[in-house]
Amino acid sequence: GSMMLSLWENEWFFLLVNTVRSAGTSIIWVFASSLLQRISIDNFRGRAVAFDIACSTTLQALGTILSGALSQLMWTPFYIVFVVAVLGACVANWWICYFLFYSHHFHLVVRPPLPSRSSRPPSASRSL
Repeated sequence: GSMMLSLWENEWFFLLVNTVRSAGTSIIWVFASSLLQRISIDNFRGRAVAFDIACSTTLQALGTILSGALSQLMWTPFYIVFVVAVLGACVANWWICYFLFYSHHFHLVVRPPLPSRSSRPPSASRSL
């Protein structure tokens, strides 16, 4: 989506491609957050999610500052978006290589669901 965004010629094309880019980013963020919550230890899950949100907010601000600085250096918006798209493609390729070569070290912690109250044996119930 970002690569196509660098080629926009009119407002309608920009709106369409920006919608596709935003939808893709949202899907990636939801799955990444879900994976982060599933692999985090219970005691550190809140801290890991808070760190993820803090990094996301900080990088959004830095991206805004960087694009403003580059536009002051007379870079065109097309070139700025293209450079950001190339950086995003580099990060995506790094992640793909990481999971291809180190996936045997990556263990997803899947916890079974807790049994419901009706399926517990009578000896497991608490007395008041």
